[in-house]
Amino acid sequence: MAPRKFDQSRRSFLRKSAIFGASAMAAPYLSYHASAASPDRLTIYHSSVADSNHPYNHSSSPIYGNWQHVIEPLVEFDPNKMDYVGILAESWDFQGDKWVFNLRKGVQFQNGAPFTSKDVVFSVEKMRDAKGGSLQAPNFNDVTEIQTPNDHTVIFVTKRPFATFLDRLENRFIVSKEAAGKSDPWYKDLVGTGPYRLVSYQRGGNMVFTRNDKYWGGKAAIKEVIFRKVTEDAARLAALESGQADFINNVPIHEVPRLRKHPRVRIDQLEGLRMFFLTLNVAHKPFDNKL
Repeated sequence: MAPRKFDQSRRSFLRKSAIFGASAMAAPYLSYHASAASPDRLTIYHSSVADSNHPYNHSSSPIYGNWQHVIEPLVEFDPNKMDYVGILAESWDFQGDKWVFNLRKGVQFQNGAPFTSKDVVFSVEKMRDAKGGSLQAPNFNDVTEIQTPNDHTVIFVTKRPFATFLDRLENRFIVSKEAAGKSDPWYKDLVGTGPYRLVSYQRGGNMVFTRNDKYWGGKAAIKEVIFRKVTEDAARLAALESGQADFINNVPIHEVPRLRKHPRVRIDQLEGLRMFFLTLNVAHKPFDNKL
């Protein structure tokens, strides 16, 4: 899976003001925000919000952007360094048919439970559970075993040397095994290590996050973040210009010149690494011709 991060990382966003950082949560499009009404709350009108509170029941970049406020991966791609950096993993080592990850110590979940290798194994097994609703199972097709020699070491054993395994861990988020074990279905009590806690979720609608003041990466500047799903471009534009929304995404390009002149709107243009592509069905003529 191709890297999908942006010039300004999510972590730098979380340490800055609501105004400057709003665009860091967008997909790789032009993004726009008006002067925020309150530094304690950020309201985002977004074209894509999670249709399910199952964290692995999707494989979509915009939805990853929703969940990464609550749950975090072992590693993520840094476009400035053009390399992977550790998040919940501090370091790793490629040893032929094994990838050894040394986990970050002192990290707590939002419920106060310590983050350990058991949570990584639990989360990966849920990701691999296609019958349980996960759409992320193919990322681990080459993994034959997961070993946990101690609380802060995880070893992925693969069928063969797998040099690009870090790419498969991009946006593979870790949840709390302890919290998940108390609910049925398990993802109803979604608890992660991220800078925000999920307070409420409406299917296909709104998501509300509140700040995790004990976040291992430092307390976020914004106390509350609200995602509202608004699929119509015109409705998002109207909300922005009226002050209902602090931030919107996916504004039509032809609206850019007008918005640049708006006294309450600031435009952020971010470079992304997202790929758009077209595939052809080679099972049918004339594309079945191998020449």
